[in-house]
Amino acid sequence: MAKQDTSKEQEKEGKEGKLENSLRKIRSRLLLSYIVLITIAIVIVSFITLNDTEKVMERKTESLLSALNMQMKLSIDNYLEALEENAVMAFAQADNYEYDPTQSEDEYEKIQTLKKISDNLLGISLMENYNDFGIVYRNGDTAGRFSSRTGDLYQDQLFAQMETLISEDKQREGWCTGYNGITRVFTLPKN
Repeated sequence: MAKQDTSKEQEKEGKEGKLENSLRKIRSRLLLSYIVLITIAIVIVSFITLNDTEKVMERKTESLLSALNMQMKLSIDNYLEALEENAVMAFAQADNYEYDPTQSEDEYEKIQTLKKISDNLLGISLMENYNDFGIVYRNGDTAGRFSSRTGDLYQDQLFAQMETLISEDKQREGWCTGYNGITRVFTLPKN
């Protein structure tokens, strides 16, 4: 009888072992299934979120670029308007546009007049912090403020080059940009 009890116990332990193995396999499969499902859910949610974020970022970037472009346009318009007003102020004083250095015979008077005109123009150029702001006369004389870079660029041909820029457009006055690959902005009233 003892053998029978032992074999029944062994049989019972064998069944319990098989059952326990089956439960472990089921648990492992369920755990693996949950992990796969959670991973798939996270990937889908991440993809949707990333896609929405990308669209929002694109719209925001477009909006910011549009606002930046408008601000730049306003800034440039304001700057050019101020430049035009300053050019008008430069020619508002009769001395600045009536003076012709080729008509002056007295060297001292010529120097004094150019100094007076230069002082007037310097006051305007300092208000706006221009590098170059002045008048170039037909004989090559200048009044106002011109940077050394402008002097190096045009050397002694400043009037001839400016006259060329005006006559190329066949206008008596106007805006010019760039010369010999150098980007500059000029407003050129011609008298």
